[in-house]
Amino acid sequence: LGAPLAALVPSVTQWAAQTGSVLPLYAFYSSTLLMISFYGGLASLMPAYISDLFGLRNVGAIHGRLMTAWSAAALIGPNLLSYLRRDSYNGACAALASALPPGAFEGAFGAPVTRLQELVDANTVTIARLLEIAPPGTVDPSPLLYDSTLYACSAMLGVAFVANWAMSPVDKRHFEEE
Repeated sequence: LGAPLAALVPSVTQWAAQTGSVLPLYAFYSSTLLMISFYGGLASLMPAYISDLFGLRNVGAIHGRLMTAWSAAALIGPNLLSYLRRDSYNGACAALASALPPGAFEGAFGAPVTRLQELVDANTVTIARLLEIAPPGTVDPSPLLYDSTLYACSAMLGVAFVANWAMSPVDKRHFEEE
């Protein structure tokens, strides 16, 4: 259920940005609350799940290795998601800059548009500042900045689901008798 929810959030966000209705906001809150609760539920059920799959003998060792992998994921995951968000932000800035009338960028920022990335990195050029000088009717891309991040989360959750589904319990003859 986590993968479809994560894939649904960008659509809900776009729906909220287009309509201004509170219904998409409730859908967003509900889906993110469910996804966060899944994470806590998984942590609490993991030792029992390991015991069911592999028996009682090595639950501690297997759980320890799982927690080590979880720690690695806690270091790698946020960096990957931050990279995806930054890439979306840079792409949105480039799209907005290309939609500006000729000379508007240089007039507002005192530099040619070829220096866009340098100015974005220095936080001189932001989406908000580009929208100030953009032609009327230019759509604010801010609500869409996390789309690639959420799709990546959905894909990772999908891979985890398939990997978990493909697991099978160890044959009972390998279990220790209590």
